[in-house]
Amino acid sequence: KLYAENDPNHTGSTYNKMMYATTRDFRTFSEAKVWVDPGYSVIDSTMIDHNGTYYRFTKDERNNSSTSPCSKFIIEEKSTELRDTAYDFVKDCIGSGGVSAGEGPLVFKSNTEDRWYLFVDEYGGQGYVPFTSTDLDSGVWTKATSYSLPKRPRHGTVLPVTQEEYDRLLTTYQPNLLVKGVDEVPLTTPAGVAPSLPAQVTARYADGSSSSVPVTWDAVPASAYARPGRFSVAGTIADSQNVKATAVVTVPDAAAPTVTATAAPGWFTGPATVTVTATDEVDGPLVPKVRVTRSGEPAGPWTDQIGPLTIDRDGIHLVEYVAVDAAGNSSGIGSVTVRIDRTAPVSQATVDVKGRTVTLRAADDTSGVSRIEYSRDGGSTWQPYTVPLGSTVLYRAVDVAGNVETTNQAVLPPAGVVLAPSATKAALTSAKVSYGTSPVVRVTVSGGLPAKPSGTVRVLLGSTAVGAGTLSAGTATVKLARNIGVGTRKLRVVYQGDSRYAGSAADVTLKVVAAASKTTLSVRKKQLTVKVTASGVTPSGTVRIVAVRGGTKVVRTIRLNGRGTAVLDLGSWARGTYRITATYSGSGTVAKSSSAVIRVTR
Repeated sequence: KLYAENDPNHTGSTYNKMMYATTRDFRTFSEAKVWVDPGYSVIDSTMIDHNGTYYRFTKDERNNSSTSPCSKFIIEEKSTELRDTAYDFVKDCIGSGGVSAGEGPLVFKSNTEDRWYLFVDEYGGQGYVPFTSTDLDSGVWTKATSYSLPKRPRHGTVLPVTQEEYDRLLTTYQPNLLVKGVDEVPLTTPAGVAPSLPAQVTARYADGSSSSVPVTWDAVPASAYARPGRFSVAGTIADSQNVKATAVVTVPDAAAPTVTATAAPGWFTGPATVTVTATDEVDGPLVPKVRVTRSGEPAGPWTDQIGPLTIDRDGIHLVEYVAVDAAGNSSGIGSVTVRIDRTAPVSQATVDVKGRTVTLRAADDTSGVSRIEYSRDGGSTWQPYTVPLGSTVLYRAVDVAGNVETTNQAVLPPAGVVLAPSATKAALTSAKVSYGTSPVVRVTVSGGLPAKPSGTVRVLLGSTAVGAGTLSAGTATVKLARNIGVGTRKLRVVYQGDSRYAGSAADVTLKVVAAASKTTLSVRKKQLTVKVTASGVTPSGTVRIVAVRGGTKVVRTIRLNGRGTAVLDLGSWARGTYRITATYSGSGTVAKSSSAVIRVTR
């Protein structure tokens, strides 16, 4: 109330008005000025700013009467100028019907929606009662139907503070309410099944205590758990809008990788290629492990197979393959069979001079003999052999794989002619050679007639022809195949005979040792390349790589390709300096060897 300066005892008549003063530091204030004076008594003004407009709420302090039916309730006004003394009227009687009388209004905006709250103090009654509105300009305020407040709260205010300010308050005055962290929640769920998120989590407070608090989780889209993997779900706890709860959900990979191998069926007459590919729903392309076992030999080692697999040795090969993903799921072992026969069959003719017939027979150690063919017209046409023949013929054998033998000749002498006996002698220029080297045998065929024996000689290893030559003046120098297997080999040198001389044969013994090899290492662009070389042969098989970094050892086994090389990707290796060596395991034809040590820094 304001009294006249000459009324120091306040005996005059006056009424309540709202005053204001200004300050910049809350230490020095301007002189108070009248702010609200509608001509009657008012008290308890408060306000809120929204989009540049100030909305003021004031209690009408008049006594209730027929001329002032809205007294003892709240008046709402607005202005775009804070210190304006003539605010525009919006609404009066606010609180009427909700409280018996009201004063001490406070107003604030919701943090989460366009909604305002006006607390009106029902003095002498229940204290503060909240009203809400979604439109300040309407002046329509509705009493809240559900709320929870301390017992009979009165005359207060709600001040907006930042999260940082709020945390400082809690740190100083109520650290047991300041959430510093929330324990992470680990969960596992199968693919396609929504995770079961807990209703409560453990919150940890600034005073060192912890408690279980309710949590509201963000929505989880079905795509998050549709496939194996890991994702996080954020949650909001009632005690903190700043510190979030986190659930880490793992969708385990339960599906095995898929492995396929492509290899043509039937027999190959040259190197065969098998392509093995592995893929996983989660990990993508994988490097499969492959084992190659040749029939009659011990099982081969399992190796990482990068790129196509080339097999070139004669025989039946079992190619097994498997892949394991990062989760440990195995595809199981699959297999394909590869059949290779690069060697032609061997046929022989038996000439029965007395019976006037030529009998043919043939053998093949790998795919087997498909047929024997003969020709009576110098090789222009060929017919399948079924019964002994009665004339001089050319003949050859064909195996199941399709290899065709070099043409041979069986001479049936004229009737009444008796073939002279022949004698065959043979000697190796070197009785011991390395695999991949062509052995040489010198052959001499002699007889008692003035004319020297003529025709061809063949060198056989069992039922396999490893060389042939034509006699000249009864002698021939025969260069043998380079792929005669390692070991001590008994070779038979066969002279088939001609129109004057009967056939004869001799044996020689050859020792073949494994070819010496050399292994080298090189690095380029995060790829380690192993190269194994040997004279006269391309090494095949596997290489064991050992890399040492401090106390850590990395061991990998990889397979050589058809060029005698193998590549290992170092891109995923941990950084550091490695000492790397490679050891070629050797094969049935090439000796083992090791590389020099190289240093590689990742």
